[in-house]
Amino acid sequence: MSGESEACGLRAQVPLAALLHRMMWSRGWDWAMRLAAALFHGLLMLKQSIGLIKLVAARADSSPLFFAAAVAARLAVIMFLSLIVFVIVVRLRPVAKSSGFVPRLFALAGTCMPSFMTVLPRNPDSLAVNIAACVLIAIGFGLAVYAFSYLNRSASIMPEARRLVTGGPYRLLRHPVYLFEEIGIIGLALPFASAWALLWLLLHIGCQFQRMKNEERVLRGAFPEYEGYARRTARVIPGLY
Repeated sequence: MSGESEACGLRAQVPLAALLHRMMWSRGWDWAMRLAAALFHGLLMLKQSIGLIKLVAARADSSPLFFAAAVAARLAVIMFLSLIVFVIVVRLRPVAKSSGFVPRLFALAGTCMPSFMTVLPRNPDSLAVNIAACVLIAIGFGLAVYAFSYLNRSASIMPEARRLVTGGPYRLLRHPVYLFEEIGIIGLALPFASAWALLWLLLHIGCQFQRMKNEERVLRGAFPEYEGYARRTARVIPGLY
């Protein structure tokens, strides 16, 4: 009886797996994921825009250097989020996707973790720390805008393959967006400097590294030329890694 039960279980699982596979490759699923990602990043962009308006309104209460750095930081983040929303809407349909739930979990964690930094206890305000944080955010997300623009319609949140991009900053690095974005996130973490913030930052970096590996696995399966590209191109640090 146990053998018959196992066989019935396998027969029941196969149609379900096939149904899930068809659903995840359908146009409806693709547009549902686009809508969810666009709404999430659009709300973050709205929050940053409101913060910029408040910052400008309170200009008289800020030092000129902090004000300039803070405005630059806000504008860089708003540009980055705006570009993500636009690219998500117009991106190509994927030609390959990762299988399983775990790669998607890492992608969600890497995407969403920076938004929850504000739940950590914040250190007493320090003008020098706040200026340094804003400078890192402005540089990191400003460069991320530059790198992300080269992905154009090939951009993905989940580990998916649309088109192999090897131009611009991708001539030097396989994952320039992640590198530049992390510079900005380090700036975001500075005012929260504590053991908890350091743990949060290390967890985020770990998620991003695993996310890179998951994406590379999909790209290798979709594009035979990716193997040669990976051999001659550093992952995130030229000459080191």
